[in-house]
Amino acid sequence: MTTPQGVHRLDELAGGGAIVRAAGLPPELIHAALAVGDRSVQALVHAAGEVFGLALASLVNVLNPDAVRVAGGTLGYRGYWDAALRTAQENALPELWHACTVARIENPELVVARGAIRLATAMADGKAWVRQYASVLFAPRAGAARRSPPCESPRSAQPWTPAPSTPPPHGACPCSNRKPPPDNQPKPNAGMASQRRPGGNRRRRRRKRP
Repeated sequence: MTTPQGVHRLDELAGGGAIVRAAGLPPELIHAALAVGDRSVQALVHAAGEVFGLALASLVNVLNPDAVRVAGGTLGYRGYWDAALRTAQENALPELWHACTVARIENPELVVARGAIRLATAMADGKAWVRQYASVLFAPRAGAARRSPPCESPRSAQPWTPAPSTPPPHGACPCSNRKPPPDNQPKPNAGMASQRRPGGNRRRRRRKRP
């Protein structure tokens, strides 16, 4: 949200922490100051509620919802919710505001359980609106980002398979198409011996017969 002091997040302007920082008092003393009619604290709370009301109006104008339900400890400050509702109604489009119900949630500690009960009941009754959430709620969760094995190219199209339980033969890579040399390669003749030169070439030498 743009302010004369720059761009700030909503919580930095309308949250409970913002009110505590601006007042320099803990929440219990803020409640006490509001109860006795401290005008300076009332002004801070009302200003924060007006910012929250602007956020509600933006939500209604952009999304055009049927209902908006709000909960949180900051709503307990006297005058906060009234200032938010008044500002939201003043800045929302009239036709969208009257088509939407904006209210606080009763017993907010039960909101998660109530949502789960509603979803389960709708699924049992075969409600159509559940389908838009089924693919998200019941889809298998994707695992962590797969890391390529050391011998796999990042652009390789072949899928990675886990290494076998037994260690692969020497020189073989379990995730590539390279195969180890077979064990049944033809061995050198019994009468022949091979010797490697320093340069890497092999020279065959025939044994002398007795």
